[in-house]
Amino acid sequence: MFGVNVGNTTITVTTEDGAKTAVCDVVVTKSWLVLSSENFHTSGAGESFFIDVDASDSWSISSKPNWITITPSGNMGVSSVEVSVSSYNGSAAYRSGDIIFKLNGRERTATFTVDQYNFPYVDGDYVKVQSSTRGEVGVVKIADA
Repeated sequence: MFGVNVGNTTITVTTEDGAKTAVCDVVVTKSWLVLSSENFHTSGAGESFFIDVDASDSWSISSKPNWITITPSGNMGVSSVEVSVSSYNGSAAYRSGDIIFKLNGRERTATFTVDQYNFPYVDGDYVKVQSSTRGEVGVVKIADA
């Protein structure tokens, strides 16, 4: 049985012959599990970043790739969570993995996807793509007319 709306109700069950009756009070509360973002793209150099987890109850990680670590695990309310991605130099162009956050004691989950590309540089790195030691140096002059 699943609650459809927040509220209270009483469930009464009676046997077919009417000989026995059972009564149960049920309280349906709102539950939520929300992530501040749904995905992250990173280079093969590996890095760490933070996401916020907003949860109505305590939560845990039900699954994740072995190349990702999460700290800390979850308390109720808003938590800042560090996601660390190890470096990658595999033969494939990229790898992708899902982190499944689960609200403890509930069916509610949230998925965060990490895509990591086999590229050893991170944002801010400078890469020399081409150089020349021969030929003329051209100058482009830009001026206001």
